[in-house]
Amino acid sequence: MNKKLAYLLGFLIIAIVGIFIVLKFVNKPVNDYSSKEVKTTFSFADIMNKVSNDTASLTELKDQLVGIEGLVKKVTNDSTSTTLEIGDTTSMSSIICQIDARYKNDFSNLKPGDAIAVKGIITGYTIDTDLGFGNTVEMNYCTQLKK
Repeated sequence: MNKKLAYLLGFLIIAIVGIFIVLKFVNKPVNDYSSKEVKTTFSFADIMNKVSNDTASLTELKDQLVGIEGLVKKVTNDSTSTTLEIGDTTSMSSIICQIDARYKNDFSNLKPGDAIAVKGIITGYTIDTDLGFGNTVEMNYCTQLKK
């Protein structure tokens, strides 16, 4: 009987430690970049110029907090997320910003053509050389850039 109790106690301790580790991993807090300073700020034209002509310096900006100033091309709202597309009417290129859900209401009154300044983490870019769909820069955790 003592062996069974010892095995049960050992199993319970291992299970509790395992549950604690899983919960700590699953419940990691998400960074809030709204109060952090940007590394640098670009206009839409400047960042698209980097995509076309200077991908080395654009690659250095990957995973960095940067500011972007431009015009709203499109705002897409669904039940779980808001996506902001920044661009201009003369090109197919755009910057796609996934809005931080905590600041979704800050973008509720935007419409195409509005001037906007956002900050977010650059997560990647796509260069379109053949199809004519334009270049794309992708950003996450976007919030409004307040000056």
